[in-house]
Amino acid sequence: MRSRINYQVYTTAVFAAIGGFLFGYDLGVISGVIVMSKFLLVFGDQTSINRGSLTSSIAGSIVSVMSIGCFIGALLAGQASDRFSRKYSILLFSVIFIVSGALQAASFNLSILLVSRLIAGISVGALSMIVPVYQSEISTKEIRGRLVSFQQLAITIGIAVSFWTNYGTDLYFPSSNASWQIPLGLQIVPAFILAIGIPFFPFSPRWLMAQGRDGEAFAVLSQIRSCSQRDILIEYNEIKQEIAAEHEQSIRSYAQLCHFPLRRRLILGIGIQILQQLTGINSIMYYAPEIFKQAGLSGQRAALLATGINGCINMLATIPAILFLDKWGRRPVLIAGGILMSLSMLTIGSIMGIHGHTLFNSTTNIAEVIIPSQTASYTIIVFVYIFVAAFASSWGPTTWLYCTEIFPLSMRAKGTSLTTAAIWATNCLVSFLVPVLLERLTYGTYLIFGIFCLIMAIIIFLFYPETKAHGHSYIPPKNTNLIGQTIVITGAASGIGRVSVVEFARLGAKVIIGIRGQERSEEIAQELEREANIIGMNRIIGYNLDLSNLMTVKNFADKILEHEENVNILLNNAGIANLSHSLTVDGIQTEFGTNHIGHFYLTKLLLPLLIQSQARIVNVSSIGHCFIENGINYDLSSSAYVPKVAYDQSKLAQILHAFELQQRYGQQGIKAYSLHPGLIHTGITRSIPTYFASIYQLILLIVGKSLYQGTQTSLYCSLSDNAKPGIFHADCKEAKASPLAYNIKLAEECWNFSENIINEKPKFF
Repeated sequence: MRSRINYQVYTTAVFAAIGGFLFGYDLGVISGVIVMSKFLLVFGDQTSINRGSLTSSIAGSIVSVMSIGCFIGALLAGQASDRFSRKYSILLFSVIFIVSGALQAASFNLSILLVSRLIAGISVGALSMIVPVYQSEISTKEIRGRLVSFQQLAITIGIAVSFWTNYGTDLYFPSSNASWQIPLGLQIVPAFILAIGIPFFPFSPRWLMAQGRDGEAFAVLSQIRSCSQRDILIEYNEIKQEIAAEHEQSIRSYAQLCHFPLRRRLILGIGIQILQQLTGINSIMYYAPEIFKQAGLSGQRAALLATGINGCINMLATIPAILFLDKWGRRPVLIAGGILMSLSMLTIGSIMGIHGHTLFNSTTNIAEVIIPSQTASYTIIVFVYIFVAAFASSWGPTTWLYCTEIFPLSMRAKGTSLTTAAIWATNCLVSFLVPVLLERLTYGTYLIFGIFCLIMAIIIFLFYPETKAHGHSYIPPKNTNLIGQTIVITGAASGIGRVSVVEFARLGAKVIIGIRGQERSEEIAQELEREANIIGMNRIIGYNLDLSNLMTVKNFADKILEHEENVNILLNNAGIANLSHSLTVDGIQTEFGTNHIGHFYLTKLLLPLLIQSQARIVNVSSIGHCFIENGINYDLSSSAYVPKVAYDQSKLAQILHAFELQQRYGQQGIKAYSLHPGLIHTGITRSIPTYFASIYQLILLIVGKSLYQGTQTSLYCSLSDNAKPGIFHADCKEAKASPLAYNIKLAEECWNFSENIINEKPKFF
């Protein structure tokens, strides 16, 4: 059963990738065709015939007009795929491609050729957007990178096949128009196969559910998933909730992409597609024979042969991306690829500049590079191959995948159509300029692209977050029902505390939130009820709680003890970080008093009810506790204050608190946990200067998690039977903690110190 359904998923993705094959074949075929002698006689002017190659303006027009069509097709594809479905849109544009292929092969003047290539571009642009979206939506997050990478593999196969087709027809039909007509006409074959076959494959289940065809969507998921009915139901409900949330937000028009929160995603998507073209890859693909001639290969056929080898390398280098992209992640692949491509391009340009001689040929009216050193010539060719391999294993597949992952379902087609349009607009500009640059700048062209590649790697490092699905997430079993249970959460005004409230409320729990200010806490409780879609049920209750003020902690606990018969989960989530020494109203150093003592006191006050309810106590800590090497310094004076140390010590105290709770009360049914949620943008930096907060934001862009991802370990420790009491967790599993975290003596010492404080301070009220 499992292998059959897996086979269905992979077969669907591979067959849809024929759209990528069309893209690759059309991209690669023109590079060889425009240098064939018979093609020059039909489409070149007298200058082209005299020089033995098309002028840069004609070559640029033939290549770039397709990119203009691709730009148009990408814009049309978003509306088409939303209206007609991903599947039928693939059928529609395959038929258009068949028409364009026939026109290209039958063309005998430049105008008809340009029109036919414009039509081909419309189809290729649309398919280059629709196919990755379709592949992404039929896949699970664990194999999404692999399935979408089939699109890039198909592109590289198409390029390789076109290169070798050009070489073969030039070899066997050198004096016939068949030398260029056969390669152009063969485009019809894969397009015909795609058009005939795609109706027999399933619709995107996500598209079906967006159209209200839930029953069909469930049937498709059952057909293409290799998991149990329970897991299928979980995925089905997740998609349904996502669609419902997006319907509530009325995200439908392109204009929504220009507003928060989609604007940044659109900028990232358009940016990464533009950057992909600035690598110079399509200049290599479109003008490979000319580039190999410039590198020192003499003769048209030798250049075509080297181009064919280039196509094979391009294809083979895509395979590692298919196998490992889901494991490696998107950012590391993009950064490493950018660096390697930069080194390759800079090496090509440097060797050509050092060993080559630029001569102006008055007969052909172009600048030519002469490289007398055969070693230098072969080295350049090798680095062209290295560049292509680096692109094929990194930027080639990853950019298409990235753009399908950053948009929500309701805007995925429209968002991806705009990012795909961006790649084709840039492609058009680059493909038109490259022949001019190769003629006028020669080796300088490669240096420019090399610099671009390095800049790209830096941009990805600084500004692009990882979109790889975090494998460590907690999905409560489908029968999870928290009706009748009461959960207390601190720090619920923002950040992961706020998200946690919504998640627990959706599961049926009554949630009591502690927020500074009674009126504010009630307002936020109402906001959270709207977010959880439980308006009017009074299942989220807000009470005033200031953890830096032990009197409000006692008042908060008293209200719970007065009104609640049980507390099943206490999530000690709130936290604060400062850069200067300050004291709470009770005279305790602020971080230690808020992050630890306030929670310690709250837990102690609720302890009888927690024991009675056999409750879980979950302390949100931080991986920063590992930086504490010598235990906690209980000298809380300003002279001993170091900001990061104070914060990390308070978080170590929270781990020790959970550990000691389990030691003391585990036999009475209490289960206590501590956890690291990850680096997340929350309100914890509200009290630090703007420039430090900005640095933190930059770090978050690189390694940060979303709020939802940061909530997962809190949910895991609160609900999962696999969570280990008394133990430190991260990424929904037991995590490596500092040796101090489980030090019995240190835990007891911290407990006694904390108890002395709460015994001393509250006696005044």
